[in-house]
Amino acid sequence: MKKYLIYVLLITSFCNTVLGQRDKEVLPSIMVIPRANENEDIRTLVDNEPVIRVGIASIKDGFDQYGYDTKDFEALFKRIISDPKVQHLSKDKFRDLLIRNITTDVVVELDLMYVESNAGNLVRIILEANEVSSANSLGTKTCESNMFYTKDVGSLTMSAMNQDYGKDDSCFDSFMKEIITKWNKQYEDGKTAVIDFSFDKNSKLTMDSKIASKDNDRLKFIIEDWLTETAHEHYVKIDKVNEFNLYVGEYRYSYMHTTRNIERDIYRLFDKLEIEIKIKNNGESLYVKVL
Repeated sequence: MKKYLIYVLLITSFCNTVLGQRDKEVLPSIMVIPRANENEDIRTLVDNEPVIRVGIASIKDGFDQYGYDTKDFEALFKRIISDPKVQHLSKDKFRDLLIRNITTDVVVELDLMYVESNAGNLVRIILEANEVSSANSLGTKTCESNMFYTKDVGSLTMSAMNQDYGKDDSCFDSFMKEIITKWNKQYEDGKTAVIDFSFDKNSKLTMDSKIASKDNDRLKFIIEDWLTETAHEHYVKIDKVNEFNLYVGEYRYSYMHTTRNIERDIYRLFDKLEIEIKIKNNGESLYVKVL
């Protein structure tokens, strides 16, 4: 069995037609890129595994037919690889560089397995969609082709996507509807992030410290008020508060923003309080360290 992992990365665009509907829908635009396994390098896969390109093209074509604005992975890859400096990067650092050069809102991980047997060959694809900045799940689906005496991975991939999934939907139709439903629901509910406030070991402050610039209000109350005031629809879930930590398990924010916007606003809050902080942003969670 040969197994290939592919990332499908999506950024927001507007289209008028999706899944046969004429109403205006908000659709993600898409880029399909290969993902290397633990001991593999994306650069090597692109050069040595032509079946990867075939799989990318087949999935890209499927999204194209729904009206998505797809982006070309190879164009981006060639632009990055043309820089001599990247030749010396480790496989992990190169992958990080590649991801940073794609502006995305949603990531769909595609696990593509090509299976050969005496009874025929098949392709199995496992699709998992997640919103990038919050890691919220937007859908998951497993599709498997019929068995054919062919090594045409593109045709087998399309067969898997077109398998009947009930209610007159193909497997890929069902996956797209799930993504679109949850994607558009974000316009009402907003996206979510985790925010973890803590203190440097040398900090002289705690959550109970009184802040002179805010009429001696305690720091934890200032943070809690700010969270409630700025959250989308004022929805915030604080899971833990103690002397040295305030942990926000769910902070909702506008679908138009990313956690980078939240990071910027937190810096501005603490600047007004004249308190130095450092923030680590991993895309779905913010770690705020009070210095």
